Amino acid sequence: MGCIVWGYRVVISSTLKNILLKELHSSHMGIVEMKAMARSVMWWPGIDADIESTCRSCSTCSEVSTAPSRAALQPWPYTSEPWFILHLDFLGPFHGKTFLVLIYSTSKWLESFQMQRTTAGAVVKVLRETFARFGLPREVVSDHGPPFSSSEYKDFMNNNGIKGGYDLDAVLQSYLLDYRNVEHSTTGVAPATLLQKRRLHSRLDLLRSDVRIENKVQAAQMKQIAQAGGSNGSFNLGD
Repeated sequence: MGCIVWGYRVVISSTLKNILLKELHSSHMGIVEMKAMARSVMWWPGIDADIESTCRSCSTCSEVSTAPSRAALQPWPYTSEPWFILHLDFLGPFHGKTFLVLIYSTSKWLESFQMQRTTAGAVVKVLRETFARFGLPREVVSDHGPPFSSSEYKDFMNNNGIKGGYDLDAVLQSYLLDYRNVEHSTTGVAPATLLQKRRLHSRLDLLRSDVRIENKVQAAQMKQIAQAGGSNGSFNLGD
């Protein structure tokens, strides 16, 4: 309702295209696959150029794209602000002991803590003591393992205004959904279409469902009602 459609694609306004670019780019499928996904649901002037620009400015896409055998390094963004980005992970077991290792990315300052437990509470306790000594960082990057994905750890980060690392599992599942929906370069058909005989429903389908299916079905139903005639009966209690 109220959408401009070009063929079977929804025409996206300039105020919304950045939101849709972010959605197309969320699983870092690359330029070709992003264009394939976009062509099935949306269009705006210069969409191909915008997709290319988005991918080329993304370090993650650069890492996984076709490249010579010796790839360029992709370092973390450098910042001179002290104690800005920290990297956090467990080491071990080593001789029966487990350590929590913390590295400050700019200076490579290293902190190591022997851990009796690897629970979120134990991690938070160590970080609280460390931050009391060095101050709060802006961002902490981890592998999002169980201690780092718990509500206790997330609450600690949020309450201190610290940006957490990526949810690797969420990124992986998003990538798999998009991969299964995009035409494969070898078969020319999306893996989901070959295996399940259908495209898997994704968030991008929210753009076209009303335009392509629901409106058509609703119009047909209303036509059937009008042609059927008849009247609604009324009944009294006990009839």
